[in-house]
This record gives sequence, C-alpha cells and structure tokens, in this order.
Amino acid sequence: MKRIAIVGMTSNKGGIESIIMNIYKNIDRSKIQFDFILQHSMGTMAYEDEVIEMGANIYRVLHPRRKGFLKSKRILHRFFQEHPEIEGVYQHVNYPYIFPLKVAKKAGIKTRVIH
Repeated sequence: MKRIAIVGMTSNKGGIESIIMNIYKNIDRSKIQFDFILQHSMGTMAYEDEVIEMGANIYRVLHPRRKGFLKSKRILHRFFQEHPEIEGVYQHVNYPYIFPLKVAKKAGIKTRVIH
C-alpha cells in the first residue's frame, strides 16, 4: 500500500477539505492510504475522526517558517526520514506554498504535487 501525505487541510469544512474527503472516500484504500500533515499547534482538523477511522495518520509537525526557518526545515526533514512509508506528498497552497515539497524532495520523496 502506498501512503500519501496531504498538506493543507484546516479545521474548516471548506472546498479543499471537501475535495480531499471526496477523493479519500472513493479511492481503493487497500492500495493508497492518506496521512495528514498539519501545523503543530492546530486544533481538530476537519473530518479528523472520519479520516482516522479510514486508516489515516495525523501528524502535527509543521512549524511556521517565520518563527524559525531552519528549525522548521529540520523538523520536517526529520519527519520525512522517520516515515519512509510516505511515498508522496500532495499539498494545497494554504500553507507557505512550496516549502514542504522542497523538504520532501531533499528527503528523497519522488512524488510531489501542489494544487
């Protein structure tokens, strides 16, 4: 099974969250499983209980770059190294844009998508 990390979910059940949930409910989760990477200080993610029931992991590891770019980069890079099961990263642009994808690339994750 391939695990894809989703970056960009919020606590609101808005458009991005609805699209991701529609995809997640309709994929073959025996072949592809989503995990979610969130801000370390974020409260409950929209649909959090539901995605956990469907097999997702939720990781609160993102730190704002403005509060320490090197710390933020180091924490995310270590996360990717500690989770080799994550084969791809899919990101929406409501988190500081391409930063998680750049770190994922340096960590050796070949599949990276921004939407």
